[in-house]
Amino acid sequence: GHYIVGEKMRSGKAASKEAMSTRGRYHQVRENLHVKEIIVGDGEARKRYVLVYNPKEAERQREERKKLLEKLQAELDGLKQLSHEVHSKAACRLRSHPSYGKYLRQLKDSTLRLNKQAIRDA
Repeated sequence: GHYIVGEKMRSGKAASKEAMSTRGRYHQVRENLHVKEIIVGDGEARKRYVLVYNPKEAERQREERKKLLEKLQAELDGLKQLSHEVHSKAACRLRSHPSYGKYLRQLKDSTLRLNKQAIRDA
């Protein structure tokens, strides 16, 4: 039979990447709902993807990410004034933070910097 599976397109799967890179226009269904249908593969192995895009939600997430990055930059600036031991614990706390960690990279000298590639990909 047929079934519908929902998955995040940024999961890293090859089929998801192919679906995201396929050209085509979104059709506006409602003010806040744009839809694009894509077929990936051939024959029996083909899969049908329905991509859904919400411009209002995308803008909200962009604003949230901007605020988060401003807070993260303030935390990084604050690290510079801490003593070594306190600095190390604070740096570990930032790297392991569920929201902050993905936007950080650690240099060879153990200093933390914003990961510009991760920010672009977000």
